[in-house]
Amino acid sequence: MIVWLHKGATIAALDREIDTEADDGAALTYEARQKAQAEVMGDLLAVERDEIALVWLAPSQNLPVEHRAHCSPLAILNRRLITSPHPSPSPETSPQHVITFGRARR
Repeated sequence: MIVWLHKGATIAALDREIDTEADDGAALTYEARQKAQAEVMGDLLAVERDEIALVWLAPSQNLPVEHRAHCSPLAILNRRLITSPHPSPSPETSPQHVITFGRARR
């Protein structure tokens, strides 16, 4: 209730705190952040693949086990996701919003 009543003062205080704690000199560029995120996600997928290998091995040793709810489906199914641009984009659609089923685009 107090925050709602003093909305402007709260926002100003938070802005000052952000400015105090910000270290723009050490901040990553957008491209560097994207690269770092891709590396981390690749490492996470590798760890999940190792975990899933153990999960699949456990029943053969009569151990009760199940997959974690948030484990990557790519790791569980042992698949790799390969993305590529569509060879001939349609001028009337946005390529990032098109789903290709076989040879038909929807």
